[in-house]
Amino acid sequence: MRFRSFLRAPSQSQAFGSSLGAGMSDRPAEVRRLMSGLAQQLSAPYAWPTGDHDERPTWENPAIPSGYTYLAQLVAHDCVFTSVPTGALPPNGVPTSRRAAVLRLETVYGEGPDSCPHAYAQEGTNHVGRSRLAVDGPVMRDGAKGRYLFRDFGRATTRSACPAARSQAVHVADGRNDAHAALAQVTTLFLQLHNRLAAELEDVVPTDAFATEEIRRYRTYFVTRAACEQIYRRIVRVDLLPRLLHPVVVAAYAGQDVQFLDEQPLDALPLEFASTFRFGHAMVRHNYVFNDLNSYGEDLVDMMLSNSAARPWRMPLDHTWMAQWGRFFEIGGSRPNLSRRIGPELSGGLFSGEVFGAVDETGSVGLGYRDLLNGAFVGLWSVVALAAELRARRPALARLSPLLSDDAHRVAQLGAWLRRHRVSNGLGDADIDALAEDPPLFLYVLFEAAQEMNGERLGTLGSLILAETLYRALRDADAAMNGSLAIAGKVALGREVDLEPLGRRIHAIDSMPALVAFLAAGLEDEEQVRAFVGCPMHQGQAALAYA
Repeated sequence: MRFRSFLRAPSQSQAFGSSLGAGMSDRPAEVRRLMSGLAQQLSAPYAWPTGDHDERPTWENPAIPSGYTYLAQLVAHDCVFTSVPTGALPPNGVPTSRRAAVLRLETVYGEGPDSCPHAYAQEGTNHVGRSRLAVDGPVMRDGAKGRYLFRDFGRATTRSACPAARSQAVHVADGRNDAHAALAQVTTLFLQLHNRLAAELEDVVPTDAFATEEIRRYRTYFVTRAACEQIYRRIVRVDLLPRLLHPVVVAAYAGQDVQFLDEQPLDALPLEFASTFRFGHAMVRHNYVFNDLNSYGEDLVDMMLSNSAARPWRMPLDHTWMAQWGRFFEIGGSRPNLSRRIGPELSGGLFSGEVFGAVDETGSVGLGYRDLLNGAFVGLWSVVALAAELRARRPALARLSPLLSDDAHRVAQLGAWLRRHRVSNGLGDADIDALAEDPPLFLYVLFEAAQEMNGERLGTLGSLILAETLYRALRDADAAMNGSLAIAGKVALGREVDLEPLGRRIHAIDSMPALVAFLAAGLEDEEQVRAFVGCPMHQGQAALAYA
């Protein structure tokens, strides 16, 4: 899948950097200096208003439990799989994406068991006969009488006499989902969902005297994948996007007769969409309580290094990283880790040189610099030009935001914020004036969320850019299978099969808590449910949560 510009290719005067002087690609060293200064500013605390409703830190977001940070990361991986980090491209370089389609769970399934066999559990005599995704576990807690705690996706170890020389490969379609323990655990939820549904489908897929066992398993895989995709997209539509996007934007795009601004085919993704989706990095906490074994939480840097590439000797994940899901989503009155408010401030761990080392001559370390560099040289629209487009084409939306409706106000607010931290960013007056006039899109989206929505969700422009792509992708993916599991089953099985009872059950799974409850209802006893969820929920409650 190619990348393209949002709406249309901007003119030279509409592109980011046009007000900074010569073209961005003509002076890469100067651009990198400016982005380095802005990255330093992202380490400075943002002045969130002090709340009086409870004793939470002001940076915690009461509207978004932290599990949605990593569901959003999984969705981002499902949309974009770039061939090279954009920050590593030369000036005027344009990345490509290896995704064939958006929101089809390619990040979990790859191209299927025949083309991506390592992501599937061994079954039968050939790759086609693999109907289950590779999952390790269960992992037990010492002294807990073998109680089920959690599962990890499959990992294969290359043994060596020297522990430091051992390597570990992951049995997962998209290796980026092993970036850290939290994302690995969210990914594993969807692997477990697939395997649970596949087991149920085997009871209704008919035996065909003219089909081999491998083909019968592949038919099971095909229908199960269709069911999981339906659940996944329903969760994105019903649970995730309303939490992340401005409610007025959700209302404008969630209906049936949506008038999209960007009428270009979705066989190419907007660069502005890819840059905006990095907003989720601002939601990352400095630590996470994964389970009841550590009430103080696990450090972010340690979490990010808990993967097969960085620490193969610590794999597979042990009980330290078992996710009790009531810690990540609000389930049965649980008090989950909350995400950070969305704003121009990143957790300290994201500035770790051990995790995000220097990539160029500036010596800048950390994820913030990479995010800013990501959009510096690829010809993104400037914020001022996008604001003008929105005022002309969606004036009611533009009026929601003083930052978009009034250019002078936006410049003044950005300039004042940059000057408050000039000791941190090292930028001079001329630099600040230029960047306030023409901010990087990624930085503006974070600033807009903080100013407009108090960091609880994205602001107007950030929400619009994501809605244009994600709601179109949801519409197109659902239309491709006519929204019907029965049709997918008929295509796979070559005959009518009554999948309506299963369809009714999966239709009720429209949120991450409902997904967790569905999986919990399949556990053996209340102890296992308690260990999986991390809060009191007996099997009857779990069953009612999705019945």
